[in-house]
Amino acid sequence: MNLKNWKEWAFIFMIIGCIQFFILTILAMIFYAGGTGTDPNNPGYSFWSNFFSDTGRVKAWSGRNNTISYVIFTISLSIIGISLIIFIIAFQRFFNIKKIEKILSIFGSITGLISGILHVGIAFTPWDLYYDYHVMFVKLAFSSALLTAILYTIVIFLNKEYPKQSMYVFLAFVFILGVYLGILFMGPNINTTEGLTIQATAQKIVVYSFITCLLFQSYQAWKFETS
Repeated sequence: MNLKNWKEWAFIFMIIGCIQFFILTILAMIFYAGGTGTDPNNPGYSFWSNFFSDTGRVKAWSGRNNTISYVIFTISLSIIGISLIIFIIAFQRFFNIKKIEKILSIFGSITGLISGILHVGIAFTPWDLYYDYHVMFVKLAFSSALLTAILYTIVIFLNKEYPKQSMYVFLAFVFILGVYLGILFMGPNINTTEGLTIQATAQKIVVYSFITCLLFQSYQAWKFETS
């Protein structure tokens, strides 16, 4: 397999990874064994009061075994992490001509690789068992993703050939993720009903924005590679 074909498949794998995330996270929510951080008796999954990571708990907030949801969540997030690693390696190769673009894209890819690895780490550290590690991985994964988006926004701005639509999508994601990190680090306490709703809702917005951004970037990269 030559380099060109490898890059094409890397972008296709990222597209598939994004699509499976949308599908499998919905399934994980359906099979979630119930309860929220403030109401263990809440039936099923509450879109506005449960985190994505709740579906990855070994035991749900209700105290019941959460095996099916846990397995689905772990698979889904692991695929995202792995596909992000492969995507970012292929994506960086578009920006190897000018020195400044190459340097910035390398740093952007390093933080992107870190984010991909950390997403796999999130998947395998259920927060009812490994709370400190899980929260640390979440914060670092989003922070490194922010750096990646910022650096690639600049890289695409400097590049004369790559479609500028990708820059605008990265820029929009930078804004959304920046706001979310402010809520994550300095927002309301999740131990209150109102705080939990704000944090869980903000997480839904940023995660789906992240996946949508990756889906767009991978499709745009595939089109650019095959044009």
